[in-house]
Amino acid sequence: MSIKNLIICCAVIILSSCATKFKPEGNDFGKWQLPFAPVEVVQLLKGKHGDKDFVFQVALSLQEERLSLIGLDAMGRRAFTVKWDKDGVHGEKAPWMPDQLKGEHILYDLMLAYWPLESLNRPSDIIIEGEYKRLVTRDGENRVTISRLDVHDRWQGRLIIENHHRSYRIEVQSQKIKGPK
Repeated sequence: MSIKNLIICCAVIILSSCATKFKPEGNDFGKWQLPFAPVEVVQLLKGKHGDKDFVFQVALSLQEERLSLIGLDAMGRRAFTVKWDKDGVHGEKAPWMPDQLKGEHILYDLMLAYWPLESLNRPSDIIIEGEYKRLVTRDGENRVTISRLDVHDRWQGRLIIENHHRSYRIEVQSQKIKGPK
């Protein structure tokens, strides 16, 4: 399936599927500000939440005016949509999605993995970065561990996000489809 067909399929599914709206909980994202050059990325997120496996195909678009994150499950159903713009974060989640896997939570973990450290302004989080790892703690508790498996390009390759606080683990495979070289 071509990237263009994937994007069209995502749009159709978004318009036709049932969703539960949510407001960000505990993650005050504020107003959107692009932390680097505009980019569009497709990602395969394979993970485990508790004892259940999941797979999402994600389209992530970071533009000057907004961020858009769309996740489809393995059957092509829209699992979540997150949009972040000057008005803040707005999202939808399919009713069958566990509360621990809301799109805003996945977005926050992706930010922890891909954003430059200076763009992550969360006074309650302490982020320790090594060459291949980021460790996020809050109040002395290890909340998120990010292990980079490929370090050549931010948007090309694999990494693992272990969200200890929300009890899930995700292997992310990224492919940049549009953006700076």
